[in-house]
Amino acid sequence: MSTIKRIQYFFGVTLLNFVLFGIVPNLISDHFRQNLPIGVVFVAVMAVSYFILRLVINYFENRSRVQLTLVQKENPSPRRGLIVLMSPGPRTTAAENAVKAHLSNLEHCWVIHGPDRPGQKPTSRENAEVLAQKIKSIKNPVAFYFKGLADEDNPQEIYYLVRSVYEEAKAFNLSEEDVIADYTGGTKSMTAGMVLACSVSEQRDAEYMKPVKTTPSGVAEPGTEAVPVLVDLKFGSQVQ
Repeated sequence: MSTIKRIQYFFGVTLLNFVLFGIVPNLISDHFRQNLPIGVVFVAVMAVSYFILRLVINYFENRSRVQLTLVQKENPSPRRGLIVLMSPGPRTTAAENAVKAHLSNLEHCWVIHGPDRPGQKPTSRENAEVLAQKIKSIKNPVAFYFKGLADEDNPQEIYYLVRSVYEEAKAFNLSEEDVIADYTGGTKSMTAGMVLACSVSEQRDAEYMKPVKTTPSGVAEPGTEAVPVLVDLKFGSQVQ
């Protein structure tokens, strides 16, 4: 039983006991008859107080039950700031596709990569460096900031890192609405940490890159283009 329910239960039982064992027996006494108006007023005040308490409890219970609405929209407006997750391996990364999708308005890009692992060639850090050089040859100026992780399988580390990026963006006069986080690349834990960091504020938008063409198994076809899909979490609608 919740604390609110306990308070409601205690108040109701106390009022009932007071009326049944305190007021009702006195109704037949000469003393209470002489003070009948005061007794009636007191009982009325207690009843009204209980009714108001019920209204307050119901209000906060309804307010706490919110409906989560997921809004998805292809090709959101290009942002001035972008956070991407870099993957290792010789491929056209989702991070690169995301950068190109926002390139017309992009000024600052934070590339989050994991540590160098044996057998990875190129590593996610190397892919991040190649991406920065490739984009700089296309358009200037786009400022790139590399953010390395000690453990790409630790969602808590990426969670706090993404939150720090939003704080860092303020120094460049970027509001939270000016920045969008793309969670397509990286590991599943990196994706989880980024989404959680975005969920703490309704002004933080997230996106993923959707391949234009996929194989029958649902995997993106090699070399296919991808379009960004805005994922907007709306909180606060009361459940009726």
